[in-house]
Amino acid sequence: MRASNPHTPRREAGFTLLEVIVAAAMSAVIILALQGAFFGAMKLRERAYAAVESGQRETWARTLLERDLKNAVPPTDSLSDSWIGQQNGSDQSRNDSFAFYTSTGEMQELLPWGVVQNVMYQLTPSTDPTRPAGMDLVRYVIRNLNAPETGVQDPPESEIVMQNVNSLAFSYYDGSSWLDSWDSTEEEAKVPEAVLVQIAYLSEEDLEAQNTRNPNIREDNLMRMEILVPVTVKPQEESSSDETASQSDDGGSGGDTNGGDSGGQTPGGSGGQTPGGAGGDTGGGSRPPGGSGAGGGGR
Repeated sequence: MRASNPHTPRREAGFTLLEVIVAAAMSAVIILALQGAFFGAMKLRERAYAAVESGQRETWARTLLERDLKNAVPPTDSLSDSWIGQQNGSDQSRNDSFAFYTSTGEMQELLPWGVVQNVMYQLTPSTDPTRPAGMDLVRYVIRNLNAPETGVQDPPESEIVMQNVNSLAFSYYDGSSWLDSWDSTEEEAKVPEAVLVQIAYLSEEDLEAQNTRNPNIREDNLMRMEILVPVTVKPQEESSSDETASQSDDGGSGGDTNGGDSGGQTPGGSGGQTPGGAGGDTGGGSRPPGGSGAGGGGR
């Protein structure tokens, strides 16, 4: 049997330097791949949230505009004053504003305001520093309609209806043509027959390009929304005049008309010498035949 030499060096178990370097390199590659997939999933989730939020904003803007216009209150001398629609900006980038009255206010126990309120839509610069490209569509509301009389004007309540808006245009139909502005104090018809709202807003791709300081806005990347709302209300004076005209046509009191109310010699009427009437010398008086009155059969 061969004896071992105690002076021979023994090899200990372990990894060589080359094996450690290869393992570290493989681990780095795997970690980078996982990190890329993780950040890609996070970015995709943010885009999905942004798309859902944008869709909700569009729906909310459409709902608010349609509700306010469908419940519009015509200009009067009491609660509602005038409708003012101003055209601002160029044809490519309109920045219109429209102020009118609507009955969409909510009654609250602690506030004395009614349902009629003054609303105005217009674009303002974006207040979000992460979205400097587009503008905000803001809805201003004034509930205290007695402020001009009392001299105390509360600041209007503001609500951002939609973000990333590039253009806002209002058009008003007066019965024959579309107008770009409206002033109820000057127009013959105090309220338009219909209002068309056109909104152009930035897509997410175009918004990202704008935020990277790209000054070019591609028209084909702009999303567009149109809202057409007929205005069914009429000022009080127009309604009363229409009712008066209809009553005069239906229930006229002509002098020689059959079935009239007060014709002088109309058959079936209530004149003085009308057969079958209720007068003093008529044949069908209130006294029976043979009485002592002037009715028929008395003499």
